[in-house]
Amino acid sequence: MLSSFTIVPPELGLLSSLRALYFGGNWGLSGPLPEELFDLASLEVLDLYRVGLGGPLPAGIAKLTSLEVLELTGTGLGGPIPPELGELANLRYLSLGYNDLIGEIPPELANLTKLEGLAILRNELSGGIPAELGKLTELQGLNLRSSGLTGTIPATIGNLTKLDVLWLSDNELTGPIPPTLGNLNSLNRIMLEGNDLSGPLPDIGAFTELERLWVGNNPGLSGPLPASLVGLGKLSDFQAGGTDLCAPSDPEFLAWLEGVESKWVARCGAPSVYLTQTVQSSRYPVPLLAERPALLRVFVSSPRAAGELMPTVRATFFHGDAEVHAVEIEGGHAPIPTEVDEGSLTRSANADIPGDVLRPGLEMVIEVDPEGTTDPGLAIAARIPQSGRMAVDVRALPDFPLTLVPFVTERNPDRSVLALTSAMAQDPHGHPMLQHTRDLLPVSGMDVTRHAPVTISTANGFTVVQEVEFIRQMESDGPRYWLGIMGPVPDRGLLGVATGVPSWSSFSVPLPRTIAHELGHNLGMWHAPCGGAGGPDPFFPDTNGRIGSWGYDRTNHRLVSPYAADLMSYCRGGWISSYHFSRGLGHRLATEVDSASSSSRAKTRSVMVWGGRDKDGRLFLEPAFIADALPALPPSGRGFRLTGSTDDGEEVFSFNFDMPYVPDADGEQSAFVYAIPVTWSGDLATISLGDGGTSVRLDQDTDSPMTILRDPVTGQVRAILRKGRAAAMEVVGEPGLVAMFSRGIPREAEERRRR
Repeated sequence: MLSSFTIVPPELGLLSSLRALYFGGNWGLSGPLPEELFDLASLEVLDLYRVGLGGPLPAGIAKLTSLEVLELTGTGLGGPIPPELGELANLRYLSLGYNDLIGEIPPELANLTKLEGLAILRNELSGGIPAELGKLTELQGLNLRSSGLTGTIPATIGNLTKLDVLWLSDNELTGPIPPTLGNLNSLNRIMLEGNDLSGPLPDIGAFTELERLWVGNNPGLSGPLPASLVGLGKLSDFQAGGTDLCAPSDPEFLAWLEGVESKWVARCGAPSVYLTQTVQSSRYPVPLLAERPALLRVFVSSPRAAGELMPTVRATFFHGDAEVHAVEIEGGHAPIPTEVDEGSLTRSANADIPGDVLRPGLEMVIEVDPEGTTDPGLAIAARIPQSGRMAVDVRALPDFPLTLVPFVTERNPDRSVLALTSAMAQDPHGHPMLQHTRDLLPVSGMDVTRHAPVTISTANGFTVVQEVEFIRQMESDGPRYWLGIMGPVPDRGLLGVATGVPSWSSFSVPLPRTIAHELGHNLGMWHAPCGGAGGPDPFFPDTNGRIGSWGYDRTNHRLVSPYAADLMSYCRGGWISSYHFSRGLGHRLATEVDSASSSSRAKTRSVMVWGGRDKDGRLFLEPAFIADALPALPPSGRGFRLTGSTDDGEEVFSFNFDMPYVPDADGEQSAFVYAIPVTWSGDLATISLGDGGTSVRLDQDTDSPMTILRDPVTGQVRAILRKGRAAAMEVVGEPGLVAMFSRGIPREAEERRRR
């Protein structure tokens, strides 16, 4: 990084042997590019990522004929894409994303026959995708999303047989998905959502590496999905909402679809019967939870009905060859409807099915009017299904693993939260504070424990949720959700926040709905678009944040309107949508099981680095500590850089990463907690966090005292206080606690002496 410069120095043009030039992330730089730079005939890499160039891209850049990598993402470039770029015959990677480019994609880019990656996303282009791009047969990644493109997807895209990622989302593309797409069997991700595509989904069953398939919000896409999709053994994310595509009723196909972790796919020919526990949709069926009672609804109807009374209905349930439950629903309670009407319990034949019947492998048979008393002229189906049995999708879940962490502040120690969290842990299946969690989230049993109380210095919920995650990383031995709770409920301001979507930690004031909302984020649910909730899920089926299908309130034996706001919105009241319930269930099935299988990882000596960005975008770092923790490293990214160096100047860790998205945060707020294993000798001297324009640093002169007090027997954190050891011990008033202290940079040798 050349952060001391304000412009790209023209003197660089004198470095005739220069092969790589990296300015990436230097926001303080401004353009335009000096013409002298284009004299660097040997230059192979030019990285200007997020440098504030502005203006048009000079055609003179075509003089850099040795260039292999041209990174111009987020540089503020405007004007048309110069066709002269097509003269860079050695180019392997070209990124022009997140700019203000206009006009059409020049067909001359097809001359870049060595190109492996092309990204022109998030611009203001016009016109279509040039058919000539089909000549780029070495291309592995093509990202043209959100750029205003029109017209059809050219059939020549089928020539790009090495393509790994195809991302054309959120344009104005029309017409069918070309059948030639089926040639691209190396694809790992296909994202075509948010266009105006039409017709069927082509046969892509040979795409054995495909993990993500997004075709939603294309209203013209229609028809049954190809049966060959069962060959997509690695598919984990399939979004087809907002289309008329549907899953055929073939048992093999439905069994495959059930194994896809995250999905939103309609069923063809919705049956006139279902079981519901919290919410259900005949078109987008919601799996049932094992051991949890359900309401059976059979929708008997006939357009020829003229006041005839509802007949008797018999339902029989099976596990394997064994009949495990049977119920007869007496008829005569209401007239037969002329059409299926889910909006009233009087318009269906209903029965409560005990929880012990609900187990994986459940099947059922429905007999309508088994005594044959109804007029045959009504043409009511006498049996569902017509032959055989109907499979019922039931999923077994472990008890919901939740650790409650009560927080009190040193200045206003509201101790009521201690009794509250104790009561919640003692009666998780009956306590009203967990009612929304039990009723609305994919939860059957609950495994709730209460952490010892933790005294802290601030009541700021954004800070508290970081402290929850800090504690979790030091103490957790397996997959558990950690929820910090602190009272009282404020009149305004932040009520709750999670560390990410999905994540393991969250914070809430003692409000049942807020607790369930934040745990929903932990389970992979984004916001629903209602009430101004930030970062709404682009795939959420209802643009007004409504649940969209009928919910069922078992406690009050009532239906919940499809017009109710979703739990994950900011609108009052509400219920959970079938979309979010299914998403949370899929996350639990995949993540908790996977995490449980890796929970035997040993804790290791680590430096605990935590920090983030405040609502105004200012970076910050909290005092670092050395502790035994499960390793947690920053995910790879480009926006920020975290480094650590020892006393001798050696850089012992360095990560380029992106800030996590924190739902419910204010402005640009974001936060992270990482446990970086200590693989070096000696003490750290500096820890730095930068974004290319600004940076913050912890070093030996940092004076931000913080003390963490732990129980020497249980290892539980009992206090995180922004003061020295003695003052912290005095605040808590419990002798025998072990203190960890840092002013910014942890001193391992000193801590060992004190222990």
